Amino acid sequence: MTDARDVTTLLREGVYTAVGFGVVAFQKAQVQRTELTKRLDTETREAREQLTRLGKDIEREVRSRIDSFTRAA
Repeated sequence: MTDARDVTTLLREGVYTAVGFGVVAFQKAQVQRTELTKRLDTETREAREQLTRLGKDIEREVRSRIDSFTRAA
């Protein structure tokens, strides 16, 4: 027959194990969050740079057409 101390010990170990798994899962989620944040920061910066270049290209094209139009007039 199982003695009450054995049951208490098993329950305690089960709780410790569950808490340990919870801590590991939380840490893993934190690492994934950090990696996602870095990736999004990089992608946001690259998108901003592309939009800046596109804006400059559009500005150059518009100025060129305006210059052509004013010269022709």
